[in-house]
Amino acid sequence: MKSIRKAYPDKQIYAAATWQLGRNSRSHTEQLKAVDRYVDVLMLEVYLRESRPAYGYIANWAGQIQAISPGLLSKTVYGLGIAQRGYLFDDSTSLSFLAHLDHQFHVIRQDRRSRLMPGVMFWAYYRSQTKVLPEYLARLSQHYFHKGQMTRYGDGKAKQLVSNPQLEDVTGWKLASGGGHIGLFEYKSVPSIEPDHDSNGWARHGERGLRMTRGERPSRASTTLSGLDPGRVHVASAWVHSDSARKRCRATVTGPRRPRPGRSEHAESRHRLSMDKWTRLLVTFVPDGPSVTLELHDTAARPGSTLYWDYVEAESAWPAEKR
Repeated sequence: MKSIRKAYPDKQIYAAATWQLGRNSRSHTEQLKAVDRYVDVLMLEVYLRESRPAYGYIANWAGQIQAISPGLLSKTVYGLGIAQRGYLFDDSTSLSFLAHLDHQFHVIRQDRRSRLMPGVMFWAYYRSQTKVLPEYLARLSQHYFHKGQMTRYGDGKAKQLVSNPQLEDVTGWKLASGGGHIGLFEYKSVPSIEPDHDSNGWARHGERGLRMTRGERPSRASTTLSGLDPGRVHVASAWVHSDSARKRCRATVTGPRRPRPGRSEHAESRHRLSMDKWTRLLVTFVPDGPSVTLELHDTAARPGSTLYWDYVEAESAWPAEKR
């Protein structure tokens, strides 16, 4: 680092470090002091999975770094884990991943040591759901760092909103066949489909899921989402797998029969699928009231097409724009 700084005295030098430098700072004293002396920004990984939210690391590691080199915190930022596929961090159907990220930002700003950090880092488009996550991260960054806010950006609700997200049974779901077939299947009976959608088996789908075969009319599976805030944008999603390539499917959110003017009472997402992997179907919406209906259906598929559904979630995102 000394030679790089000497060779490029007018350049900014950014360094990245794995979690060991935070968790065991005393074992890396020489490296950390060199970073403080020669580097402009240190990105320290604090990758927290949704199912293993060790938020205490945030304050603890900041304290360890400060004890080694007090000035280093002002040029250190935490690198947050945001991937939603592959080596992912979005791996729980009981919790809201957006709330999980918001809480990390909030904890960083609340602790007397980590609040000295000038920002955060993340790979915004790396294996993320690009329709929602980059915008959400930009909003968090704007709130906590550009505006310097200490208050929580999200609504503080950690749980996601689908009552039966993994479809081990059909409790809370209404199934309607369009002349084909709709019902549960066991993963062991369909060996071509993995019961997870990541590279480590963390986001496990359980033993069963929902199978939908298109008849002359669409098949539909619907559930009610309750506890929604009409003042906020929400996100609903489902993972879907096809028996062959280029099949299409849809997820639809519908609100009350008499929506208030200026609100979105109908939102839909559609997707063309690959047959060799799970695909996440995602829809954003602003509810008209505290509940809406989420419907998974094969309207766009051809008769005889089979779709497999699992891992259905819904969560609050950000404040809706006032109209």
